[in-house]
Amino acid sequence: MKRMIIILAALLVISSLFLGACNPKSSPTPTLTPTSSPTTTHTPTLTSTPNDQLPSSITIIDEFDTPSEFPTGLTWDGQYLWSCDFVSEIIYKLDPDDGSVVDSFSSPGNDPEGMAWDGQYLWHVDGGNAYELGDGAVLYIYQIDPANGNTIYSFEAPGPGINAEDLAWDGNYLWYVDGGDETEIHGTSSIYKIDPQSGNVLLNIDAPAANPSGLTWDGTYLVLGDYIKSRIYFLNPANGNVVASLSIDISYPGGLAWDGQYLWCADWEAAKIFRLEIN
Repeated sequence: MKRMIIILAALLVISSLFLGACNPKSSPTPTLTPTSSPTTTHTPTLTSTPNDQLPSSITIIDEFDTPSEFPTGLTWDGQYLWSCDFVSEIIYKLDPDDGSVVDSFSSPGNDPEGMAWDGQYLWHVDGGNAYELGDGAVLYIYQIDPANGNTIYSFEAPGPGINAEDLAWDGNYLWYVDGGDETEIHGTSSIYKIDPQSGNVLLNIDAPAANPSGLTWDGTYLVLGDYIKSRIYFLNPANGNVVASLSIDISYPGGLAWDGQYLWCADWEAAKIFRLEIN
């Protein structure tokens, strides 16, 4: 899977001088190469510590159609939802009241997947044509200026490079979940805690879901979706232990976002975004 990164990077920079800055995909993009620093790996277990504040059920309280047919990633910036679409290859800024498009721009890659918001910038992971290239795919995580869609910098996503799924931001670090090998219905998936400045992996957790499809941070727990079982897991970020596992009445839960009160979920089968109340 190794590529001639130096040569490709030089070619991209040279070509970008002629293409101009009007298209986010053609903007010069500093690319980091994460170093192979030591990481800690945890295998999650189901905790049984009693806690009256733990989630016990999920209720759909609102929904609206997405502006395109295959919504994947989803995030919340404090006022608006941001959604990306796998087919249109566009990132949308959405009014959470009705789903109307406030702004949009092209995604930096060809297979838009997960999204996160760090308080100033968007983060986005792209699938890197993995469905066509297989082991030859290189998946990238991008930091994006929300004002114009320009890529600030990018680095290679960790993991096997087969299925990018989603991103989350906990206030200091990025979290990234890969989908493992979708050819295996009970394949192995991982959640990575990433230093956003270097792209280095700080922690590697085995995902409790064999087929994860969404990830977000609710201020206390990592919230993970499973599209095969239609379940939402709440995970201790220190070790990946499952503190709650709830069924959800959504056929294909994808990208997840937390707005401080409600959980939002994109369903790429129904092409809808749902607002959910956690009880």
